[in-house]
Amino acid sequence: MGKIKLQHWVAAVASILFLNACQTARMAVPGFLEERADVLACVGRQGFLRGERFSFGDYQVERVRRGWIRRVDWDLAFAEGKAARQESEYQLRTPEGVLWQGHAITGVRKEDITGKVGRGSWTWELTSERSYLVRFADEKQENFWTLAMAEGLGDTIMNGEFSDGQTIYRVEGTYQLAGTPMPLSDPSGYIIYREHRAVAAVEVINEGAVYLDRELEPLQRDALAAAATALLLYKDISGR
Repeated sequence: MGKIKLQHWVAAVASILFLNACQTARMAVPGFLEERADVLACVGRQGFLRGERFSFGDYQVERVRRGWIRRVDWDLAFAEGKAARQESEYQLRTPEGVLWQGHAITGVRKEDITGKVGRGSWTWELTSERSYLVRFADEKQENFWTLAMAEGLGDTIMNGEFSDGQTIYRVEGTYQLAGTPMPLSDPSGYIIYREHRAVAAVEVINEGAVYLDRELEPLQRDALAAAATALLLYKDISGR
């Protein structure tokens, strides 16, 4: 085999191995959570299309749309008109049939935000232009939650909080992949902590997947599924 042909063959094999690795890659999930979690694989996730629908486990994501399509009778208009670079809305239907509504904006700062977070006060500092703010409520208007994510100075990954004003979850982005110390250049997913314990994770590479601790109470599980939906949709909403 000639030298040039050998080089082409080696390059072709390397490309095939790289593609196969990408297709089978999984985010690295903390061992404690991986042992205790239900893993809900995403089905039908195809990017931000008008009217997009996909699912993970028995959760159904519906009516994914860019821009404000309508106003609901609970207040999700939480930023000044010129503050956000992108807006979107979508719905999450739980296994019990309860419908959660989500409204999201990117590129907003704290000073542009109006109103409160759920039943309490705002704590997360949105200081970066690379930010993502989502508000959720269930159809009974009894549970209000906010997800606030932002990149830190010099970072290319978002971290933040998910809260109803009383209960606070910490959300941390990760580049790490399972089974290898080599990180991705883009986020592989997000890990959600209650104090120091990982209770959920969201894999955003490939088809995507959601990890939920089996010991979560039903309302906690649904709220975290709503946060997971927002994280699965972020890249498509932001265009990054």
